[in-house]
Parts: sequence; C-alpha cells; structure tokens
Amino acid sequence: MDWLIGHLVGDYLLQNDWMAYNKKQKTWRGELACNLHCLIWTLCVLAFTGWWDWPHALLVYGTHYLLDRTGLVNWYVQTINTGKPLPWLSIVTDNVLHLLVLYLVDKYV
Repeated sequence: MDWLIGHLVGDYLLQNDWMAYNKKQKTWRGELACNLHCLIWTLCVLAFTGWWDWPHALLVYGTHYLLDRTGLVNWYVQTINTGKPLPWLSIVTDNVLHLLVLYLVDKYV
C-alpha cells in the first residue's frame, strides 16, 4: 500500500501542469519536464516505501520514465481498443501500468 500512496502523491499532488503538458514533447523542455517529474515521483515512492537503494531507485525511475516519455501507453491503448478511444482510457492505462510495475518491484526485487 505504501507504493500506492507514493505513486498518488508523486503523480497527482506534485506533478504540476507544466510537467504534465511538456513531458512528452520531443524538445529539451520535454526532456527536462519528464526527468524532473520522474525524479520527484521516484523520491515520493522511495520515501513512502523505504526503498533507499540503487536497484529500486533505478528500476522505479527508469520504468516511470519509459511509460511517461515514450508512446508505449498510447500504443497499448490503440492496440487493445477496437472502437473510438475513450478520453480517460490512456490515463487509466498509464496508472495501471505504473502500479503494476510498483507491485512487481515490491514483490520480486
């Protein structure tokens, strides 16, 4: 449950509009926004879980960066969706994937 609280605080309470709107942009500003958000989010997860070691930190940061910076979530939504995409589906899919990663890290790392 600690990783869930860390995720919610980092992804919703501490991610500002600038980070959310820019993190996927293919510019230096997008790279900065994504890295800053991932750093803050990772620190939240580490603070709530107590995972203060490099393997956890790098895995949590790296997977969050991969999901937020690439088109992986949109690709998945488009692949499984047979009709018109629902506006909220990408947000839910993004969160489920982040939480699945945290669950797996908690269980196996």
